[in-house]
Amino acid sequence: MYVAEEQAGFQSRNHLTMAMLLRVSAKFFPLPDAEFVVDTSDGFSRIEAPLFVIAKFPSSRGGILYPDFSSYAWPESECPSEPFGSHVWSVAYSKLLDTAPPWHQKTEQLFWRGAATSAYRKQLVPQISQLQGANVSVMRWIVGQAGQRQVVSSGEKTCVPIEEWCQHRFLANLPGNTMALALKYRLLCGSVVMTSPLMYHEWYYSQLKDGEHYVALDLSWSSAADALAQLRSERVKLAEGIGARAREWARTHLTDDAFDCYWLHLIRMASQHFPPPQLTPSSRPVEALLAASAAGASAAATAQERRSSLDVIIVIPARAGDEALMDHARNTWLGEVQDSKLSTRHFFVISLRDPDVDGLRRAEDLLVVDCEHGYRQLMQKMAVAYRILLDRFVVRFFIRADVDSVLPLQYLLPLLPHASAGQSLVRVPDVSGCGGSPGHAARWKMPAVGRLQCQIECAMDRGCHFFQVSESGDCATFSHCDPLPSPIVTGGEVYHYRLRTLVGAEALDEANTRQRHPFILGTILRGNEVLVNDSYNPQWNNIRYSHDLGLSVYPPYPEASGYAMSADLAAFLAGVGVGELSTLSWKAWAIEDSALGTILAGLRFDLLQMPTEVRERVRVIRVEKE
Repeated sequence: MYVAEEQAGFQSRNHLTMAMLLRVSAKFFPLPDAEFVVDTSDGFSRIEAPLFVIAKFPSSRGGILYPDFSSYAWPESECPSEPFGSHVWSVAYSKLLDTAPPWHQKTEQLFWRGAATSAYRKQLVPQISQLQGANVSVMRWIVGQAGQRQVVSSGEKTCVPIEEWCQHRFLANLPGNTMALALKYRLLCGSVVMTSPLMYHEWYYSQLKDGEHYVALDLSWSSAADALAQLRSERVKLAEGIGARAREWARTHLTDDAFDCYWLHLIRMASQHFPPPQLTPSSRPVEALLAASAAGASAAATAQERRSSLDVIIVIPARAGDEALMDHARNTWLGEVQDSKLSTRHFFVISLRDPDVDGLRRAEDLLVVDCEHGYRQLMQKMAVAYRILLDRFVVRFFIRADVDSVLPLQYLLPLLPHASAGQSLVRVPDVSGCGGSPGHAARWKMPAVGRLQCQIECAMDRGCHFFQVSESGDCATFSHCDPLPSPIVTGGEVYHYRLRTLVGAEALDEANTRQRHPFILGTILRGNEVLVNDSYNPQWNNIRYSHDLGLSVYPPYPEASGYAMSADLAAFLAGVGVGELSTLSWKAWAIEDSALGTILAGLRFDLLQMPTEVRERVRVIRVEKE
């Protein structure tokens, strides 16, 4: 089997079709000689030419329908939560037959998940969602430069594995650009498929009958409410019978053998009716093309496997209009981590509802999330981003930065494993006081400020390496702290601020950080006033926060221009709104970083002040558009 000419196809459609034909060739060898053209696009409303096509209007004179690539495999339709290979047809076929629950165990819901691949779906889905017991929503994704799909919607709009579709008695079937390739999966569920008119036909539609294998509705679904009421009636077994007949038909007709048999007949007919094949110098064996494709796919899969486990992900909320700032970050500080001992990736987080998102230049480092757009929605935006990234990667640390920040990663990154190992701020055992002799005088003293403020003062002083906090919160900082018989202050705790000496040190290996300490490392702000009437920076007014909590001062929080945190804290934030916490959501407070401090105030973790040697290298820049 040879390919005389190939034009670029969408995703992996061309090569999956070739793989299916190679299977047919091996199963029915020898095949008669034949030459034919296979189109792997979504299909045609009108076609005159005798091409093999995926879908067409039944009235079209041309176009010969064939079992398409998805009858072999459809990797691009797999949810991120599904194992790779779940949508190989033979795998999906067996799993749906094995796991689909019986009718009495299914919910009464009308279910649908899909992409907004057509204006028809965009218009119809909100209407269907108003039906009683409807669970339908549009799932959003973007396609990266390497061709992989990145799901960007969440909550009720997230990607749902196909075996979970079968848990519902009623499945909507909505055509995309032409048809709905997922109809095959729905038929296997044993549920009632309720479908828009099948205007574009695939190769097997002529064998399906309305009322026997599915329920056909009008184009606007105006008859859907009445149809659902009838199907849900306990007086009739109509619905269960339709689902059972559809499942049995699909079980016996939508098999690998059936697909291959159909292809065999197509090839035989092509041999009889089409001109004889002419091999050209450019003709290449299908095996060679697939081998080259497999080698490329293997290299890509290996690279993806390496990327699936990361030390650090840098997360930067941005607007679609911030492309100049994003480009500056890519070309400067984000590109300066190649020599780091820690593996890193960065993502700019954009709201799907950003009014300029459609004009955004595609890039691998864009993470488009389904959340409200705006300054007051940053907490929700970041939580959704953490949720998606934690689903895609095994990650140890996150760094959060503003789009106009410049972070000194060469100094910041090595500190993170030490912070995780609990080696950044260490209580000195068996020492209750410092000072008391020449050369050991306190550098700074203040009564009743507490441990956090004492740590902040030590971090800001280049000469400070130790600080002491008494039982009443009195603070003193020191350059040295040896166990002395006459300490300046007694009856407290002494801490070694080791972050100062660790600046410029190598990062610890993961093997040396098995004891994980949750932490946040950044510029910790303390005592900031809750603004409610600031006319100079009105975006900082946080009236709702003041009304909700009755506070005039924020709890301590890390400044959003740049801070790092352990992944467990990000997972805590990401958990709100999903699973058992699906009924919870974040309030729309004006300032995300202060909201973070309030949310985490009751958790036990290390809140670490960044040493001034690192903090002074953090920059905020302005980039003018060309």
